[in-house]
This record gives sequence, structure tokens and C-alpha cells, in this order.
Amino acid sequence: GFIGVMFSLTRVSDAHCVHIVGELVLPQSMNVLEMFKDTLNLLYLSKQHNLDLLDVVMPALERKVIEDQLKMMIGSYNEPLVRHALITFFTPKKKRERKN
Repeated sequence: GFIGVMFSLTRVSDAHCVHIVGELVLPQSMNVLEMFKDTLNLLYLSKQHNLDLLDVVMPALERKVIEDQLKMMIGSYNEPLVRHALITFFTPKKKRERKN
């Protein structure tokens, strides 16, 4: 159709609440062109919100992919992988003699 409503969902405890963000109108005549400007603004804000979410979602998704690959390589683990420098000490069996 030519009209619609944009909703947002918010989780509150065990329920989801619906909030009306705004109305969407595609004009059929020049008389409602002003309402179409509001629709364009709302669509732009929605797109910007989704792009902002990418900054949060993509790093988390990439971490998940890396963790899954690590689990396949080393088996499942409950703690995050902590990298420690491995230090090995060797005790010489023979003493070295200095040449004068």
C-alpha cells in the first residue's frame, strides 16, 4: 500500500514492547508531499541506526567466527584463550672453558 507504520521492539524482562516510531506515507498527489518528507527523514534515521549497529555487531560476529575456528582446532574451552610467553630454561651439562 501507500501508507505504513514503523515500529521498534524493546525487550523488557520476559516481554517485548512495541513502540510506534512514525508513519510512512508514499504520496499519491502533491497535496501530501510534506508527509513524504517526514517519511524520507524517518527512513534516513532508520538506515543510520542500522549502520551504527554494524559498528557493534560486526566486531562481535568476527570474534565469534574466530572463537569457533579456535574451538575446532583445539577443542572446546570455557575460558578465553590467554596468550603467555613460553619461557624455556636450559641448564648446561658441561661447563664451558674460556680460551685465553
